[in-house]
Amino acid sequence: MEVTYRNTLLDMMRFRVHAMPRQRGFQFVFVISAIVIGYTFWSSIRRLDATSLEKVVVFTVLLSGFLLLLSLVTLSASFLSLLVDHKRRVGIDYTLSFDDSGVVEISKNERIETSWAGISKVVRTRQLFFLFIGPCRAYVIPKRAFTDPADADRFFHLAKQLAASC
Repeated sequence: MEVTYRNTLLDMMRFRVHAMPRQRGFQFVFVISAIVIGYTFWSSIRRLDATSLEKVVVFTVLLSGFLLLLSLVTLSASFLSLLVDHKRRVGIDYTLSFDDSGVVEISKNERIETSWAGISKVVRTRQLFFLFIGPCRAYVIPKRAFTDPADADRFFHLAKQLAASC
């Protein structure tokens, strides 16, 4: 099977939003930050003259706000790095083909071959397919590359089946 596509900057940002929270390093930093900040907030809040419910509500709001801020800062840094490096992966025509032996992606800049053993998972979102070749690296294929939704479904199921066979 073969598909030709061109990624947009939005496609690559969607991939980052999908992949980042699933990375072990991000999860570790997120949990450690939540514990440290949670302890700091709780130490300050427990001295307030308020009911336990009010303290829990204030604690939850403060911790949620901090974790949201941490997520936004991390995603912003990721998007900034993507903007700086976007010329390598955005706006270039790609042809991705695969058979029983693996996946081949060809562009004007490079040719990448990956055996099915190197594909760790195949994911479908509303607008994209990801063939992961690492925890934060993937072939990003937009669904708009397929003229027929049945072709997109066939692509996904065949890729998933071949990746699972190794």
